[in-house]
Amino acid sequence: MKYKKDNFLKISSCNYAAPINIDKYLLRFLSPTSPNTNYWDSPTEAYLEGLSTREISRIIKQSEEINTIIKNKFKTSQKEKINFLDVGTGNGMVPKFLNVINEKVYSTAIDPFLHGGHKTSWQQSNFKDEINACMKLYKSNNNINSEFKNDYMDRYIEKRIYLEEHIKVNSNNYDCVYCKAIEHIPNWVDFTNQICSVVEKEGILIFKHRSFYSYLGPHRYSSTGIPWGHCLLNDDEYIDYSKKFHSNRYKDMCDFYFKGLSHPRMSIRDLIQLCITNKFTLESLFIEKPRYHKLQNNIIKNLPELVKKVLKVNENLSFEEMTSGLITLVLKKN
Repeated sequence: MKYKKDNFLKISSCNYAAPINIDKYLLRFLSPTSPNTNYWDSPTEAYLEGLSTREISRIIKQSEEINTIIKNKFKTSQKEKINFLDVGTGNGMVPKFLNVINEKVYSTAIDPFLHGGHKTSWQQSNFKDEINACMKLYKSNNNINSEFKNDYMDRYIEKRIYLEEHIKVNSNNYDCVYCKAIEHIPNWVDFTNQICSVVEKEGILIFKHRSFYSYLGPHRYSSTGIPWGHCLLNDDEYIDYSKKFHSNRYKDMCDFYFKGLSHPRMSIRDLIQLCITNKFTLESLFIEKPRYHKLQNNIIKNLPELVKKVLKVNENLSFEEMTSGLITLVLKKN
């Protein structure tokens, strides 16, 4: 669907006339997940086999990041075993490969959907082939000639379960807890209280997060043709917008927007404050620039009043979060 170049939408709730242009403000940031599909189509429907080189690289990168944090945290410790929990693990490849590169780590991976069960976590994998591919690339990147031990699966537990359910049947706490799916958690307050409760004292909690308030925070399924439109439209206006401009799919679009993403919306500042109330201290905060940052910077340059409006409407939002890619938070339990 294409819109006229100078099409504007009056947003009454914030008294702003927002520019609408799907080609200029959206499609340049998104691309179809597979040939002959629309940009909003889920790759779950594409019957993709195996993981791409990019996905394997991403698994390695996440595992290395976690491993570096763990080593820095426990570098003076005599711990022979580090209990690790991955909440919202998707296909479980990150904790599996973390076990490969750190022989002290014993991983538990939980997710109510697991392999290919959710449209945002669609990668189904033959873990032996994919782990071998990860090992091969990791060795090449790090000039490693020695072989890894093959006991990584002996130190791995996987459960199709929600965190709340896991807590009820499991009494163990963890030295390190990792979550890269909080953007899809409906109630941050309850969830944060739960995830904080399973961290050992002096343990660490890691969030890797794509903010709802970032340019593509609503993901490909619910993004609008308005720059940061999801930060300007209130709930009723978003529904009206979807019906008017995406009439053929507005129900799916709204379903993901209200049920597939955290709602009510909360900022990184809010998340940090929730953790502080649970006796955590912020150790580090790292913000990656998005891969489309040059295009995003052009929009910021050409629409400065829109940026000011977004920040004014969302009081707890910073410019850094608004323009962020992935955000990594590391917190320590006191």
